[in-house]
Amino acid sequence: MVRTLADLGIPVPGAPAALAAERFTVGPGATALAGDDDALWVLRGARLVEIDPATGAPRAGGADLGRGEALTSDGRQAWVMDADAQTAARAERRVHGIGFPPVEGVGSSRLLARSGARLWTLRRCAPGDVTCTSPDALLRVTPAAQAVQDVGAVPGQPRAMAADASALWVLTTDPASGRPVLERRHPGSGRLVRVTALPPAAAGGTVVAGRGVAWVRTRAGELLRVRRTGRAARVMDAARAVAAQGDQLWVLRDGGRAFVNLHPVTGRVRGQARSARRLSGRITFTAGHVWILGASGREVLRLRRR
Repeated sequence: MVRTLADLGIPVPGAPAALAAERFTVGPGATALAGDDDALWVLRGARLVEIDPATGAPRAGGADLGRGEALTSDGRQAWVMDADAQTAARAERRVHGIGFPPVEGVGSSRLLARSGARLWTLRRCAPGDVTCTSPDALLRVTPAAQAVQDVGAVPGQPRAMAADASALWVLTTDPASGRPVLERRHPGSGRLVRVTALPPAAAGGTVVAGRGVAWVRTRAGELLRVRRTGRAARVMDAARAVAAQGDQLWVLRDGGRAFVNLHPVTGRVRGQARSARRLSGRITFTAGHVWILGASGREVLRLRRR
């Protein structure tokens, strides 16, 4: 009932619902997480391990990542991106030998955002590369067709991006002033639609997409909601990390010991809980759960998606 009223934007007296969390050992040395609907991927050192999200147990297989390779996510699927070779491959391919072959020419930024069947990323010029004429080129990737298209340069210094079916958001800087701005682009074409000025602390921050709005976490820990109209408002302080997928918006707060589930549009608190041990800012999703990596790199917390 509390969740339904919160979704409708109706104030509810009293504390939000308490969330129950389960702990699973994944370490030692885990540094990154990325989720698919039916798999949780954990990077331990250079070793990529697949975890069964139903049981929290490792599955057979695994792969060692090479120089320049990193585990990342497009918001719905896990990918291994190679900054040196400028390729991206589905994580399942590295472990099981199936799935899409590597997509070439995706750039070296390791930024990846998904809008429907399209992926968005950036290609940056390597130092001294005289053949590169667009320092920060926005790339539209169609994995099924092994196609990569340059749709134009992103001005300033882009540092983060996120997407959903309604918008592509790029956190960058204004070339003239150097101040942080958030670009809203068309999720299909990449065409620039609107630019929203942000406070200075947003430089170097992160952005996630939630049902037609963007959520920006600044370096100062402020959580900002930016609407499609360009209106920006502060919703929360002391945010250490933020993650979103579909109707899910989760924030890690208070030095990594509190986690909060928010409505993806209004920011109203749906539920919250605390952890006895400090958590990292690594958050990802599988079909039925949200996962948070512990600061020790030895365990993950699993919470049911609200």
